[in-house]
Amino acid sequence: MSTHDNTGAKDFFLHLLSSLTLYLSAIAFLMVAFQLINYLFPEVSADMWRYDYSSGVLRTGLSMLIITLPVFLGTRIFLGKMYTKEPERKAFKMRKWLMYLTLFIAAIIVIVTLITVVNAFLSGEITSRFILKALATVAVAALVFSYYLLDVKDSLTVQKRRIYLWSTSIVSIAFVVLTFFVVGSPTQARLQRLDNERVSALQSIQYQIESYYATNKELPESLDALSALPVYDRVENNFIDPTTEEQYGYRVGEGDNYMLCATFDTNTEDTSRTDANDFSSQDWQHPAGEYCFAKSAPSLGNDFPPEKTMVQ
Repeated sequence: MSTHDNTGAKDFFLHLLSSLTLYLSAIAFLMVAFQLINYLFPEVSADMWRYDYSSGVLRTGLSMLIITLPVFLGTRIFLGKMYTKEPERKAFKMRKWLMYLTLFIAAIIVIVTLITVVNAFLSGEITSRFILKALATVAVAALVFSYYLLDVKDSLTVQKRRIYLWSTSIVSIAFVVLTFFVVGSPTQARLQRLDNERVSALQSIQYQIESYYATNKELPESLDALSALPVYDRVENNFIDPTTEEQYGYRVGEGDNYMLCATFDTNTEDTSRTDANDFSSQDWQHPAGEYCFAKSAPSLGNDFPPEKTMVQ
């Protein structure tokens, strides 16, 4: 009795792990596919697609795919070997429940996707991106449906299982490689994150400078003068570059004009760093290298024109 209970528990958790990692892998695959489609087939409006493609979502999907897909493949290979040695274990009831649940979900996804495609077609909203996303969704659902349908019918031979698993692995590896071409390496991602921190620090400094100006009716002579601000207007330790550990550049012009400078590692015009969660103003776009932003306190003054200026 004890052995039967242990066997049942083992089968249950193996199938549960296989099903969960399958769902997560499918979601991750579609996340990656959709973002790659958004990137490779942008909308006509360049400004619009910057908020449609998200490198953050792409990295999240890639991370999920790298972890969950090998676990799914590993559990399916293990279960396949187990059933080859002990065919009677295929009669485990929970196995059938999970398999039929997966078939049901896959069928619903295909039906909903096809309804959406037909509705979009009737509305005249069919685009190449929409068609590609619909095809990707149907392909994933159909792959899952056909695999588990064969398994339910006990027609999934070792050769067929290998074909499914190897083809899935090859396509996923191709997606991983393509994703790295799009979003760049982890090193590039770190440089982009550091540049975002620099822009955030400069925005905070701008706020403090304008608070100082509102109180003292003049610009501070240096960033050190901002220490005189009230505590609620002052942000500590944001004047230093996270990499060089040097203070950000600050130059005072005539009247209420000034410049904020930093050295950046990346170029904001690089589309691979575009992210839907990045709501930075166009005023903070920058190239790689040393760069200054011309700013003006909320008053008149035109010694520095309100536009980006490259440090010579």
